[in-house]
Amino acid sequence: CPADSVGDGGTATTCTCADGYYATKSGSTVNTCTACSVGSSRTGSTIFGDSKEEQEDDVCVANCAENKYWDGSACQSCPADSVGAGGTAESCTCDEGYYAKLTGSTWSCEECPSDSTRSGSVVPQTESDACISSCASGKYWTGSACQTCPANSDGKGGAETSCTCDDDYRAVVASGTWSCEECTGRQGSKIPQSSGASDECVASKACTTRQYFDSKKKSCQTCPDGSESEGGNADECTCGVNMYADKKGNSWKCVACTGGGTKAADSKVPGSGAAEKESDVCSAASSCDADYYLSNGKCEKCPANSIGSGGSATSCTCEDGYYAAYSSSKGGTYTCNKCDGKSGSLIPRSDDDSDTCDNVGTGKTCSAKSMVPKNGLEVDNCPATVEDGSSCEVTCARGYSVGSPAVSTCDDGKVTLATCEAATCAENEYVLYGVCTACPAGSVNAAGDSASGDNTNCECPVATYRVVLDGVWSCVPCGGVLTRTAGDVVPYDENQPDANTQCGVDPSTCYAGCSGCTGTGKTDCNECSDGYTLYGTECVSDYPASTSNAVLDEYVEIGLAPRDSLTDAEKELVRVSMSEVAGIDVGSIELLHYPTSAGVAAGVADPTPPAYVKGGGKGKSNSNSRRRLLAHGGGGGRRRLLAHGNTHALVVVARFTVKKAQLDETSNIIGGGFGTGALLQTLRDKLGADFSAITLRSTATRLGKCTALDSDTGVCTTGEAVVFPARESDQLVEESANPCKSNNGGCDTLVRCKADPSMASGVMCGECPDGYTSSDYGVTCADADECAVNNGGCDPRVECINTVGGYKCGKCPDGFAKTKAGGCEDIDECARANGGCDKRTDCVNSAGGFSCGPCPAGYKGSGETKCVQESGCSVKNGGCDALTTCTDGGGGSTCGACPAGYEGDGETGCVDIDACAESPCYPGVHCKDLKPPAGADGFKCGKCPPGSTGDGIGAAGCAFNPCFIKNGGCDPQVKCTDADNDGVAECGACPSGTAADADGKCVNVDSCSTDPCYAGALGKVLCTDLPPPKDGYKCGKCPKGSTGDGIGAGGCAAEDLCVTNNPCDPLTTCSNNGDTCSACPAGYKGSGKSGCKLISGCAVDNGGCDPASLCVDDGAGGSVCDVCPSHAVTLHFPWVAGSTGTSGCIDIDGCADNPCFPGVECVDTPAVDAAQLKGGVVTVTDDGTKDYTCGKCPDGYMYNGTNAGVGDAGCVICTMGVSIEATTVVNGEVLRGADTRIIAGRQLMNAACSNDAGYTFGWSASRSDGTDVTLDPKVTKSDTPQLYLPARSLPAGVSYTLKFTGRQGGNPLVSSTAEFNFLVSEAELEAIVKGGNAIVSEGVAVDLDGSSSIDPDEDPDYDWEYYWLCEDKTAADASASDTSCYLKDGSQLEISRDSQAKITGLELKGAAGPSGRTYEFILEVKKGARRAEASTTVTVVSAAAGATGAPPSASIAPFTGNKVNAGEPARIKGTVASVADASTLKMSWSATRAQIDPAGADQTVDLTAAGFTSSVSLATENLVLSPDVLTSGYRYKFRLDVEDGNGVAAAFIELEENTPPSDGTVGSVPLSGTALDTVFTMSAAAWVDDEEPLAYRFMARVKGATRWTQLKDFSPVPEFVGTLPGGDADGKVEVAVEVKDSLGAVSAAKVIEVTSTWPVLADETALNAALSGGVNAAEDAIKNGDPEGALNSVAAASKLFDNFKESQRRRRLLGSNGCVGGGGVNATGNAKDRAAQRETMLNVTSSAGDAVPASSTFYATLAGTASAVLGDPCEATAAARSSGVNLVAGLIDATSNDLVVTGEGAENMLGALSAAVAPAEDGDANAASAQTAATAA
Repeated sequence: CPADSVGDGGTATTCTCADGYYATKSGSTVNTCTACSVGSSRTGSTIFGDSKEEQEDDVCVANCAENKYWDGSACQSCPADSVGAGGTAESCTCDEGYYAKLTGSTWSCEECPSDSTRSGSVVPQTESDACISSCASGKYWTGSACQTCPANSDGKGGAETSCTCDDDYRAVVASGTWSCEECTGRQGSKIPQSSGASDECVASKACTTRQYFDSKKKSCQTCPDGSESEGGNADECTCGVNMYADKKGNSWKCVACTGGGTKAADSKVPGSGAAEKESDVCSAASSCDADYYLSNGKCEKCPANSIGSGGSATSCTCEDGYYAAYSSSKGGTYTCNKCDGKSGSLIPRSDDDSDTCDNVGTGKTCSAKSMVPKNGLEVDNCPATVEDGSSCEVTCARGYSVGSPAVSTCDDGKVTLATCEAATCAENEYVLYGVCTACPAGSVNAAGDSASGDNTNCECPVATYRVVLDGVWSCVPCGGVLTRTAGDVVPYDENQPDANTQCGVDPSTCYAGCSGCTGTGKTDCNECSDGYTLYGTECVSDYPASTSNAVLDEYVEIGLAPRDSLTDAEKELVRVSMSEVAGIDVGSIELLHYPTSAGVAAGVADPTPPAYVKGGGKGKSNSNSRRRLLAHGGGGGRRRLLAHGNTHALVVVARFTVKKAQLDETSNIIGGGFGTGALLQTLRDKLGADFSAITLRSTATRLGKCTALDSDTGVCTTGEAVVFPARESDQLVEESANPCKSNNGGCDTLVRCKADPSMASGVMCGECPDGYTSSDYGVTCADADECAVNNGGCDPRVECINTVGGYKCGKCPDGFAKTKAGGCEDIDECARANGGCDKRTDCVNSAGGFSCGPCPAGYKGSGETKCVQESGCSVKNGGCDALTTCTDGGGGSTCGACPAGYEGDGETGCVDIDACAESPCYPGVHCKDLKPPAGADGFKCGKCPPGSTGDGIGAAGCAFNPCFIKNGGCDPQVKCTDADNDGVAECGACPSGTAADADGKCVNVDSCSTDPCYAGALGKVLCTDLPPPKDGYKCGKCPKGSTGDGIGAGGCAAEDLCVTNNPCDPLTTCSNNGDTCSACPAGYKGSGKSGCKLISGCAVDNGGCDPASLCVDDGAGGSVCDVCPSHAVTLHFPWVAGSTGTSGCIDIDGCADNPCFPGVECVDTPAVDAAQLKGGVVTVTDDGTKDYTCGKCPDGYMYNGTNAGVGDAGCVICTMGVSIEATTVVNGEVLRGADTRIIAGRQLMNAACSNDAGYTFGWSASRSDGTDVTLDPKVTKSDTPQLYLPARSLPAGVSYTLKFTGRQGGNPLVSSTAEFNFLVSEAELEAIVKGGNAIVSEGVAVDLDGSSSIDPDEDPDYDWEYYWLCEDKTAADASASDTSCYLKDGSQLEISRDSQAKITGLELKGAAGPSGRTYEFILEVKKGARRAEASTTVTVVSAAAGATGAPPSASIAPFTGNKVNAGEPARIKGTVASVADASTLKMSWSATRAQIDPAGADQTVDLTAAGFTSSVSLATENLVLSPDVLTSGYRYKFRLDVEDGNGVAAAFIELEENTPPSDGTVGSVPLSGTALDTVFTMSAAAWVDDEEPLAYRFMARVKGATRWTQLKDFSPVPEFVGTLPGGDADGKVEVAVEVKDSLGAVSAAKVIEVTSTWPVLADETALNAALSGGVNAAEDAIKNGDPEGALNSVAAASKLFDNFKESQRRRRLLGSNGCVGGGGVNATGNAKDRAAQRETMLNVTSSAGDAVPASSTFYATLAGTASAVLGDPCEATAAARSSGVNLVAGLIDATSNDLVVTGEGAENMLGALSAAVAPAEDGDANAASAQTAATAA
């Protein structure tokens, strides 16, 4: 072996080089060992044999220094917190407790998280290393760190890699964050799931066999009656034997097979698809019970007066004295009718005919409808026409049972009704939905509860207490010596905090305020008396101990606290913090409850916030039901969702005691403390570092006042407590970290999202609206199916229809009226005017109808057609019906037959055949009987009930509409149909640009997801998706240095700059697309890139040297160039390598490689300041830290926080969220005759997001009947966040599903959607009679007119029908037998039974004055199934003696609803007619009033009292009542008396006040700020009114001013968010809210005071800057969907200028023409700029006018804003003036059609016009042009 090598001898064919040598060739053989260079080494190289030649750079390894390692090409430094041996070592070792981590291509040693460690971790290795866990309990190991288990879960710690959710919770992941979500029945759900996806919500804990697991509602649901489940996680129940699955709407139930049909127990509920059909699944019956018979496989009930043996018998036998009579009605019906001597008559008969009877009576028949008794539901097995002598069995309504007689009988046309008597419950039974039910175990109840009344309860007796366990109630005996007074109610609402009660000592030993205790001390109480609240074990009064003070109890939750208690010192710091923020003495603040280290007694939880009762009703107190506010046990509700681990939630109740006069102010200050986060920040600061991350949330506020005080004890004996909802609480979350900006934070879009770090999800979701339920605290709001229990509380005669967010009861049947409670009450038609029956006959009331008895002997006709005495034909047609012919003969007369369409005969009277008598329409569908000659088939069926579709004819006329609920699950943008008529919804195709997701919703198709734009060596092109309905994408510009359309792989090509934009000096040659320039010619310095310059001395062009370098003369006329300079501090060389002063200093182009995010502008960092190159010393400014700067991200993107705009990840997509903020929908329903508004809330992108294009908003809609819906933006504002649907634009009975979409205008990927559903319902009719309520003299003709009756819906599908009755009220009050009405000539008044809107020319019989004779006229109006009734009186007084002409008459125009809105004058318009000498005419007004509930006696009203009327005189025909003079709760009767020489007359009207909303508050957050800058939030809360929905209007004015400026028009949103104008000299501004109910009553303004100071403007520059800010804010508001906010900014900016001009005027700095600066006809300078801004402001004003629903108040505001903008003619351009004229003209056009111009509106419109035409100076052509335009308009 040669030198520097060794060999093994033997047969070895190679030698091994010594250490430090490598194998090389000498000639063609590898035969030499060559030494590695100094500082490097090599081992194991071989020569000879098959050895390969080696290259030194490849094999010689550096001998690295200590703490370095060899990476294969160089020595690398060991990272921090590691050591290395150096030499040839190829790795370093991390210190103990550190692990190797690879980030990109960089290795580091990172410290292991707490609870984990690592030793011997080396760098580099194949992948990042991991620490070995030793997590504490309550944590789990993620692979790199110990993670705290989320709320409602636990972890074992150690090396466990998961946590386990508590029972009834499941693991859910959202945006990478795991949490445990409530899921009834789930057990053992792990976090994280191995799949990476959320766990299924499937019960692993057994639901009971009376429950099934509903995966949508995530809980065990009760099986429908008659079914059971297998329990566990079974998702369906099975109907029992002989039952099948039926479906009404979206509610399933088990229905028994009828007629004895049989069926196996295999029907599933809830099912899928359509309901089962009985005929398909129930088999024929083979055996029947007694009194039933087999017919076509069904068991039919034997009719009344018959018996059956049951079994297989196919007939029944009529009792002796009855025979089988057949009727073809109702498909063929048999009855047993009287037949003396008859026996053995069988039913049914094979010939479908009646049996024979020799003694069949000829008596008159009765209708089946007339045989239903009061409180009855129907007659059983009875034909529509019941023969004389026949009886019908009846079915009574729920809560009633058949009494005596048990059947209804027809006796010669007269009905003897069965009775339905109220069922009475026995002892220890209570009423549950009309059924007597056994009391729960251990409870008692006295006998006698009426099953027909409301639900009742049982009570726990003495020495027992109430317990609910798994939904089962019982009364349990107290133990030992403990006792309890009787009276705990069972069953009880288990959701109430005090569902379970406790025993204690004798209550008489408890202290005052404590009603249940275990001892005598204050620490032994467990229940409080009314007016007290239990905190721990002490009862505290809800009222102050003084009538001059008031208390505010603030219920507060401190989240993320480091401990579960507060020390005494910390408690004091809480009080001090509240004192500082509220600005009151700390001694006035008491902590009623706070967690102490001593803890609380076992089983006693923190106080539960008192419940706020929404609505509440006028004058209702909501304090008595909340005497106990504790939840026992572990607590519940939202607190279960709080993040835990090492943090805690602390409940604190703070009481503020203040003077009553200071209450509102203090409450607002406290509200501001919560709303601004000031109180939270103060607490964090005071409590120190451990509490630096806490949250603070208001959960409720209660106001207490004492109204009566015990002077001896000083204890408040009577007080008033009102609960208000939780205050808005700001958790000081940075906007960029607000999770609500991403799809509403995961909350349901029906609720509001608030950022709250104390919640596991990071957000607090608001409460679901009424009609919805939530098992996850607002994350999902599920529709509550109110119809599932007790038919939704609807009357059993009607169907309950579930709607989204509510339910609806069907219309009451004919003959029934809807009660206030929503039931159907029989109308007793016989109670007035004998039901319209002839006075000689009896009127018999029945359930839903009545019947008239037969005429007495000697009379023809009937009670219905009138009784006429028999006679020859010459007298009243011989008594024959007027529709028939009369023939004399045989000493009497004979009557002919009735014409077609009538039944009966001329003898008994002709009656229109009632084609609806046999119920030919679907149940619940209105049947219209058509007039003769239409006969038995002459009917018309109305519309199917909501939720059904069809023609309404027959039992199958209406079918379930699967599209009725939420558009059948389809997206609102598509049509839902039931093409197969199987009850299963089918969704149409999604619109262009969208596609259906897994839930069937149409979502935007991201056409950029396939990267269709160029991405290659030249860079990457930005792809922008096109918003629907467009489908596709748009590619941006090609990267720098390339050209093309940017589409696809070949979309960009390198640009040949040599051709398009030669970068080389003209003296050089350009090549390689401009990358290469040839050298400069001889005699020149520089280069083609830097430019060629002639060589010269330094004095000329820097001697040809680069301007950045120094030039030194060489003394020979030439020069020497210095080097290109470097940065003085960092020594960074910012020039291209090789740059010199001679060849040129070429700046490195940092943007050459397109380093920024696609579409983002790259700006190179210049090496030096360009200005310095013009001469002087050049300083390098590029320090090397950044060679370029990326511009702003594309629309909808923002900088990545760690990589601002650089690279493909330099910009990240932004997010936004939308929700449904407020609506006028009440309980899921709107009336067709009312305007509907749905307002969407927006959580817009972070301020850091690019937003040049602004936002676009849009609504789409579908309707349940499949009709296409087009929303006209001009009318509906469907392109704004507030949708407006005008009254009567939507058809009744149809449900709508709306979808609101908000998106960033330039990037459709930034979008969010929300859905909303509602049903359009019919409004009630209002019957109105004109011409009544009057006193007239005999001989004066009376005209009564019902044509002014009101249908708010103006429904075109049905015609009006008018039916009149008259009764002599004077006779009725005297209990006279004849109450018929008579005319002056003594004849009886006969009113046609046909529909007539008016009855005219009535000269009624009078009586002596002053009382006269009073007649009552009753008008019933109908439109389809809707009906209404009104009555009026006419009193007739005998004519005056000596009258020379007709007596006077008087009438009063009716008021709609007889209501007067509070705050409005009432103009009572009378009409008087007199023909007597004018000197004899006298008029006078008088009034009385009576309490309504309870009814009170009449009281005289003094109309002359100061301010009561606004009339000039009480002796004119008109009377004007001043606003607010009527007292709520009273009905007023105003009377106009008229007297002249011919007699007297009078007219009356009754009126009530429609009381406005009351009891509410308004608050502002913050309470001070700067005009045009600070965003104020004003919130209205706790307003109460019966007439919902409520609307809120917010206003502001300078303190001391009288006129309000509207900030936000009436809308259902109880909140204003925006800037305020400035105030008085001290900045004081009064802000207020007015609240309006659905009838238009407006509350008095609720006013609070805030501070808003104007910015200080030193000069015009500052003015222009402030105005520019206001204009920009207005334009942004328009882009963000806040048009009213834009108006506020415009108005404030205008006022800001007015203030400045006034200050300039006072300082005498205005121009000679009275203008600021260069103002005038042709403004110049700053004035010209402001004039342009005013044009912009007017454009914004016009845009706002197009985006807000029209109203009188809004139009007044719009005109006022225009007037303010045009207020200075010095800066009014021709365009601005023209815009102002056009705006006012448009407003006048709109108001002339639908709206009233208010006084304020008129003033503002005139003001805007005046400003538009006001000249700046003489000869102002702009003003003259505007004058011409205004005149033309």
